[in-house]
Amino acid sequence: MTETLEIADPLRTRPTVGRQLGNTAGAVQRLIDAGLLYPAYRIGGRVMIPQSAVDDYLERVRIDPHRASA
Repeated sequence: MTETLEIADPLRTRPTVGRQLGNTAGAVQRLIDAGLLYPAYRIGGRVMIPQSAVDDYLERVRIDPHRASA
């Protein structure tokens, strides 16, 4: 089963974590495994990452989230 990384946003108004970070899902998974992007929880085949965790990561690495999602 392939896992899907996405932001825990019930309205799905934001891009997936990979698109938001300008990265592939595999690279995002490596960030989670390294403890650089957290917290994450699993629902079925999906790894859910709260938007606040993505925002915190973007702030730490000083990436403009609008540019990263383009």
